[in-house]
Amino acid sequence: MRCDGLLPVKMNKEGKFEEVLPADVRQMKAYIDSKRTTSMPFDIVVEGKTAGLDHAKMQEKLRPWFEAGVTWWIKAMWDDPNLDHILARVKQGPPSIE
Repeated sequence: MRCDGLLPVKMNKEGKFEEVLPADVRQMKAYIDSKRTTSMPFDIVVEGKTAGLDHAKMQEKLRPWFEAGVTWWIKAMWDDPNLDHILARVKQGPPSIE
């Protein structure tokens, strides 16, 4: 709680990683908000993919994360080694919520 952000990870009872959902982020944020004693900004960062989505689909995908309290969306392109794809995505700029 003394740090300035969170990159959420979720594990099940067997110790295996599970997908983090907006509801998980909402729950984590509520806990953090109830325990923090500093008024410094606190960012919540998630990774995801929006490549190939039109504007409306991107809004549909991002809105639940925004509403849950996410402040940063990182484009996960770990599985695409094509530099041209990566540069094209960077040139599109960051996604936004309307």
